[in-house]
Amino acid sequence: MEDKLTGLIVKNISSQTFNDDQDLRLIGLDSLKMIRLIVEIEEIYDITIPDELLTSETFSTKKKILNVIQDILSKKSEG
Repeated sequence: MEDKLTGLIVKNISSQTFNDDQDLRLIGLDSLKMIRLIVEIEEIYDITIPDELLTSETFSTKKKILNVIQDILSKKSEG
């Protein structure tokens, strides 16, 4: 799961290397790329990200994005 997400992020930012807590907005993740990333995440992981989580803060780091994906997938498997 994490490798797929890393690939999606790299495809949408200006840098090939980053760490899990690095602010992706500072290395190329602008609003248009963020929308593209959200769509790709929803398609690849077969999830829908709730509107209240569609913020630049939610998608500011790989760690935060991964937590959102894991939470949604966990809730999806429960019910």
